[in-house]
Parts: sequence; structure tokens; C-alpha cells
Amino acid sequence: MVHTALHPPQLASAADVEAARLDTAWIDQTAARVITAVESRRSTWQVWHVRAEAHRALRSTPDLTLTPAQAEQVVDLLVDAALETHSIALNARDHPDSDQARGIREPDPLRRRDGTSVYTVAGTQQYTSTRILTAEARLLATAGRTDGRTATTDDVDLALLEATAHGVTLNPGQADLVRQMATSGSRLQLAIAPAGTGKTTALHALTTAWTTSGGTVIGLGRVS
Repeated sequence: MVHTALHPPQLASAADVEAARLDTAWIDQTAARVITAVESRRSTWQVWHVRAEAHRALRSTPDLTLTPAQAEQVVDLLVDAALETHSIALNARDHPDSDQARGIREPDPLRRRDGTSVYTVAGTQQYTSTRILTAEARLLATAGRTDGRTATTDDVDLALLEATAHGVTLNPGQADLVRQMATSGSRLQLAIAPAGTGKTTALHALTTAWTTSGGTVIGLGRVS
């Protein structure tokens, strides 16, 4: 025990790191997995989200022994690769009214060592990915289609009457939501309202109208 305490095993050296195959290909592949993990939980992210996931990826790598300093260096490489190669920056400078779009740039004394403006809060840059943008484009295209199946106004009226008969009277906003979503023919629709305003109640009536008219309803949920 004393010998072990006085002669601890040597931690990974630079040669050990290379032997562990922490090369450019490994960094790129791991950075891609980091972004895949991040985008499975959010549509946009910041450097802090990527750094946290990079730490998790490094900890889950078997047979890899690094000093804390070496681990931080590898995480830095993973974050850089993840943001520069596998992410897309959502820049405020792209807005036509932004200073950058008008060609206005802060002088050097008002810029940090990395070139960013002192008026920009560090770490607030938002990123997304090609997969997220592609998915959003598909959703928008689907939302623009109005050739979907519809329920009749009679089906909606009966569903609302049935809800009232069971002691649930929808307010005008809820009734309008049911009516519009059942009869619009839109392929994709979204109901947004604060918690507790009766979305579930309205969707229950919508389900009744839809199934009464011969449609099928499949409920999906995500468990976090």
C-alpha cells in the first residue's frame, strides 16, 4: 500500500494519447456523435450544451486515461469540431438591420482576443444543424398543404354537444380550435396556449369529431 502510494501509476502522456487513437478522425467522429446527442434533445444549442455533452462522451470512452488537463484539451478539440464542422451558427448579423449587415464593426480596442465584440455576451451564440433545418423545412412544407382529410361541420357540432352533455362546455376559443383543426384540411396544425387553458379538453372534443367522421387518432408522447 505504501509502495503504491509512493509510486502511483503514470497517467497518460502525449504518446499515450496518440496510442489511444485520439487523432483527427476520432475527434471528428466523436464530435459528430456529440451533436447527434445534443440535437436529439433541442433544436438550437450553445457552446455550454456541446461542452457538457463532450465531457459525457469522453467519460464514456473505454480504456482512456487522461490527466484533467489532457481531458480539457480533448474536450476543447471536440467542442471546436462540433461547432465548426457539425453545427450551423444562427447569427444575428444576418438580420438586415444589424450593425454587421450594414458594415459597421467595432474597433479593435472594443474586441476580445478571439475577435468578438465586447458588446456580445460570451457563450450566447446559438447553433443548429443541417438535420434540424431540413426537418423544419419538411414541417413547413407539410404545414402549407391543405389537401388533407377533413371532418364535417355536423361532426364538429355533434362532438361539442356531446362534450356539453358530459358536463364539459368549451369556451369560444376552444370551440373555434376544434372547428378549425377538424375542417381546415391542413396536413400539419399546431395548437399553442399556456398551461391550464384547456388544450387537452379541446383536443378530446376534436378526437370525438375526428373519429365520428371515420378518422383515426393516434396519440403520441415523449417520456423524458
